[in-house]
Amino acid sequence: MVDKYTKEPYVIAAINFGTTFTGYAFKCSSNDTIYCAVNKTEVRVPTCVLLNPNKTLRAFGKDAFEKYEAIMSSKEQTSHFYFRNFKMSLYKPESGDVKVKIPDEGGKDTDAIEIFKSCWFI
Repeated sequence: MVDKYTKEPYVIAAINFGTTFTGYAFKCSSNDTIYCAVNKTEVRVPTCVLLNPNKTLRAFGKDAFEKYEAIMSSKEQTSHFYFRNFKMSLYKPESGDVKVKIPDEGGKDTDAIEIFKSCWFI
């Protein structure tokens, strides 16, 4: 219920970080239609993240894959962090430790929270 101090949002959105692909859904407050791109192959993007050396987001999805491929042939190769299919790493901590480390494609460990925090820009 919306009171006089709370405004109803214009759009409600959700992002599904899947194991292989990422999808989204949204709904406008002006109607009851839910627009969903979770299972539509033409709009899904790979769940890939490319971080700059300071662990800020450089690219996400197909753009991350393509930029990483270009970086692989340059001297920047060891300074960036590239993650793909990283979601399943969240299910592996046997110790119960909430500080899960996920290795990038080059084997450099990064806190999982750092990877997900960088994705808020998408």
